Amino acid sequence: MTYTIEKARNRSLEDTAIPNIFIADILPDVPDADFVKIYIYAYMCVKSGEEATHLDIAERLALSAEKIIAAWKYFESRKIVRLTVTDPTNPLAFEVGFEDIRGKLYVGSDSGPSAAQLERASAILEDSVLKTLLSRVAHVTGAPAMSGKEALVIAGWIADFGATPELVEYAYKYSRDTAGHTRTDYVGKIVRTWTEKGFKSGEDVGEYLAATDIRFSFYKQLMSKLGMKYTNLTESEKNAFDLWVDDYGYSRDRLLELADKTAGAQNKFQYLSGIIKKERAEAGKAEASRPEAGGAKGARAASYRAEREKNEKLQEARTEEIYEKLPEVKKIDDEISYLRMEMVKAITSGGASKASVTARTNAEMKKRMDRRGHILLQAGYSEDYTDNIYSCRKCKDTGKLENGADCDCKEI
Repeated sequence: MTYTIEKARNRSLEDTAIPNIFIADILPDVPDADFVKIYIYAYMCVKSGEEATHLDIAERLALSAEKIIAAWKYFESRKIVRLTVTDPTNPLAFEVGFEDIRGKLYVGSDSGPSAAQLERASAILEDSVLKTLLSRVAHVTGAPAMSGKEALVIAGWIADFGATPELVEYAYKYSRDTAGHTRTDYVGKIVRTWTEKGFKSGEDVGEYLAATDIRFSFYKQLMSKLGMKYTNLTESEKNAFDLWVDDYGYSRDRLLELADKTAGAQNKFQYLSGIIKKERAEAGKAEASRPEAGGAKGARAASYRAEREKNEKLQEARTEEIYEKLPEVKKIDDEISYLRMEMVKAITSGGASKASVTARTNAEMKKRMDRRGHILLQAGYSEDYTDNIYSCRKCKDTGKLENGADCDCKEI
């Protein structure tokens, strides 16, 4: 067995950089200090290009061959090295390949990624474009930072849908401004729809929405009556329009009717705001007498939330069941996660080989997905047994359809 990368140099004059993730996330759990010695020494040999066998390392560290074997089996179980057996009859006849530990942090251990690992996931993304995107999205959502799980999902949109970082950020803004929330599943639908239409930038989307989207077309009509240019629509003005329609319940015809009453006003938008404020004040007693409306809305939202949580737990239980009974499925999922992250890095790097890397990685992921489905079917499960579970497939337990309308699946 050899550890070789390049021609040997004088390793004593060089440094061996052990990834911090190994020190922070792997080392504390290693059950035997000798295992750490073996890993670091072999890692140094690889980095310096020095050839070494298992027995060479055992002799240099004054350890037994059994200890060497045990160490590599342990690190293989942590999925930070891969072992390739070259002779089944010889326990020392196996090659050791060092995995990308930073990528493995996304994959997690055999029991799945811990909450702490998921929280640290976004922090280890080395791609500067992706790191910037996550920061900007966090600003849009109002969160201090994106969670590791959300970071992985966003990376998947870039890898799977071919979305640009600019489009992802714009989708979050659009969801916040039109739907009043930034749920990842909802934003993902928007991103997928836009990428399928070939959109790359917010400008592409804006032009499309201005011409075809019902609500944006209404905004354009309302602003025309108020003597305003659609292209100058500010965030606060748009939020006011949304508030009047979504929260106050004004119909579009009613707003256009009120807009006609602003003729002659110096600031028609402010005048219309005053009319609506006055009407709301006069209707205050009526609103106060109907507290059940808000209660019903809250109960409806809570019901959907409970439904999602129930289904998520069921999905997690199914996944754990499959990973325990069919460990090869877990291995395939790990490989797919790693491939997806590699493709994201290629896409966001903007290199000339982006297209070829994407095509090659997609092909590799498809092979693994096909293999995954075959394993599940052979074991008596459906291919989608561990997929997301929804009580209502129309709204996916959110209560909202893709066009923003309320779903009729749960009337409370």
